[in-house]
Amino acid sequence: MSVNKAILIGNLGKDPEVRFTSTGRAVARFPIATSEVWTDAEGNRQERTEWHNIITEIVAQRVRFLGGGGGTRLAPEDPGGADDSQGGGVPPLDDDIPF
Repeated sequence: MSVNKAILIGNLGKDPEVRFTSTGRAVARFPIATSEVWTDAEGNRQERTEWHNIITEIVAQRVRFLGGGGGTRLAPEDPGGADDSQGGGVPPLDDDIPF
């Protein structure tokens, strides 16, 4: 048995797009930017930003948006689980893959 775990901590690029499959499963899509900062051999500050598009290929047990806020309006984290079968007013999709 093996375990693969991915932890990305970065900046949210835009509000998550949440959709629901025909079976009521919530599916979210959003970009996250991670940055690396270092000083090169000449003493110059360098920075590299990498963008990660989070989509349906990995089933998340938990997604937590940390701090910042920056004027975005996100629903509070649901401690009971991320599967909101109520739909929040978003109609289900016709197929099981929402993109």
